[in-house]
Amino acid sequence: GNMITYLSENWTAGVWVNYNRGTYTHDTQGNILTYILESWTNNAWVNFYRFTAVYNSNRKILSWVDDYWVNDAWAATYRSTNTYDANGDLVSSLNENWTINTWVASDQVTNTFDNNHNMLTSLDQLWSYNTWVNFTRITETYDTNHNMLTYLDENWADSIWVNYIQQ
Repeated sequence: GNMITYLSENWTAGVWVNYNRGTYTHDTQGNILTYILESWTNNAWVNFYRFTAVYNSNRKILSWVDDYWVNDAWAATYRSTNTYDANGDLVSSLNENWTINTWVASDQVTNTFDNNHNMLTSLDQLWSYNTWVNFTRITETYDTNHNMLTYLDENWADSIWVNYIQQ
């Protein structure tokens, strides 16, 4: 089954004391639609954080939003919107921050895949002064059994890709 709620307590002065609790809602497919985290403050449960997600018919997350409880109301802080190809592979994610009553792009990730759903490239770009700027790039190769052969992580610096991690 799906977790509906949980309770966390701290051992304080020889007794268990409420710390936080989480509550989940799910759709009929078992996907998490909402998650709310509350903190125990002044002997009462107080909202702290909320996650809300929307899924497509293939149970893939189309978008999700992070909210925090501010001045007795939910305040949006972060949103991610995903796009999938016909094979169900995640080809792009647009990430945005809520700033001065509007969504402002922070970064976007664009992925490519082979016919076996192996990710070949992942490009992360930051939104800076109204343009996309390269940030990181991952390149992977695979054998015919889908085993990863190479992994290369590069950072964008001074208008060129610079090696960072290789596996």
